Amino acid sequence: MRVTNWLQRQQLKSKNPQRRVGAVEALAVPGNTSAVDALAAALQDEVASVRLAAAKGLGILREAQAIPVLVDAMRDSDVGVRGQAAKALGQIGDRYAIDSLVWGLKDPDSSVRKEAAVALRDLGWRPIDSEGRALYAVACGDLKTAAREGAAALNPLLAALTDDAASRRQAAAEALGEIRDPLAVKRLINALRDPDASVRVAAVHSLAKVGDEEVLEPLFNATADPDFHVRLAATEILGKLGRAEFIEQFVALLQDTSWEVRTAAAQALGRTRSPDVVTPLLQALSDSDSDVRRMAAQALGRLKDPRALEPLVTILCDADMSVRMAAANALDDIDPGWIRSEAAENAIPRLEAALNDSEYRVRTTAAEVLARIQNPPQDSGVSPEESDDDDSAVA
Repeated sequence: MRVTNWLQRQQLKSKNPQRRVGAVEALAVPGNTSAVDALAAALQDEVASVRLAAAKGLGILREAQAIPVLVDAMRDSDVGVRGQAAKALGQIGDRYAIDSLVWGLKDPDSSVRKEAAVALRDLGWRPIDSEGRALYAVACGDLKTAAREGAAALNPLLAALTDDAASRRQAAAEALGEIRDPLAVKRLINALRDPDASVRVAAVHSLAKVGDEEVLEPLFNATADPDFHVRLAATEILGKLGRAEFIEQFVALLQDTSWEVRTAAAQALGRTRSPDVVTPLLQALSDSDSDVRRMAAQALGRLKDPRALEPLVTILCDADMSVRMAAANALDDIDPGWIRSEAAENAIPRLEAALNDSEYRVRTTAAEVLARIQNPPQDSGVSPEESDDDDSAVA
C-alpha cells in the first residue's frame, strides 16, 4: 500500500489532468486513511475534474479530518465540486458540517441544494424556523410545501424561478402564486417571457390569483403568445372577468389557429353581455370545429339577442349533436316561442338547402326542423327534455 500510495502521489504531480484524476481515484480506497492529505491537496487543483474526483474520494474515505477542506469546497466555483463536497460531508456523517450544509441550501444551483438537503437529512437535521423549512422544502423539490411558509419562502422560490430546469421554474411559478408579494408579482410578470411555454402558463395562472389591475395588461399581452397553451390560459382567465375592454382581442382570437383558443374566446365574448359581440359570435357558428360552434351557440343564448334566432334555427341541423343541443337551448333562452317566429320562417330556405347535404344526419335533422316549423306543436318551442327518439329540432 505504501508503494502504491507513493506512486499515486507522484502521479498527482503530472501535468496531465487525466492522470491526476486517475491518481486520485486510485488513492480513494476505503481504509486508506494516509491518503486524506493528498486528496485534500487535490481539492485545490486548477482543474475542476480533479477537484471533483478529490471530493468524491474524501467521501469514500469518510475521515472527519477532511471536513474543513470539504466545507471550503462548498464554495468552489464549479457546481459539480460543490455538489460532491456536500455529498461527501453527508457520507462522513459528522454534525460539525451542518452549518455549512445549511448554507448549501442557498446555493444558486438546484443540484447542490439537493445534495445539501440529502446530507442534512442523513445527519438527522430538521429545520427549526420558517426560513429553514422553506429552504429545505425548495431544495427537496417540494415547492408547494415551501410556499406554505409565506414570506419566508419568497427568496428560495425566486431563486428556483431562475433554475436551468424548466420543470423547476414551472413549479416555482406555480408556488409563487400562493405568496402575495409585490416582488413575486414582478418576477411572475417577467416569467411570461420565459423560453419554456409550461413556465409561462404557470405564470399566467399565478398572476390570475393576484387579482390586481397591474396584472391585466401582462395577461392581455399573453393572449398573443406564440404558444397556444399560453394564449388559452390567458384567454380563459381574462374571459372570466367579462370586461368589455377585452372584446376586440377576444374577437380577434376567434380566428386563432387553435380550436381551444377559439372556443375560449367565444365563451369570453358571451360573458361580456355586450350586444357588440353578437355579430362575431354569429360568424363563429360557421367555425370548422364543433366545440367552437357549440360555445358560440351557448354564448348567444346567454346574450338573448333576437338577431341570433334565424342563424340558431339554421344550425339546428348541424352535423354535431352537441351543437344542435346548444342551439335548441339557446333558442329557448332567447324566445321560447321561436318556432312560430318570423326568424324561423326566414330560416326555411337554408333548411331546405340542407336537405341536399352530403351528410345523412344533416339531411334528416333539417327535414325534422322544417316539419316542426311548418306544423308547430301546440306547446312552445323545443324542450331540451325531449327524447332522442323525437328530437326533431335537436338530433
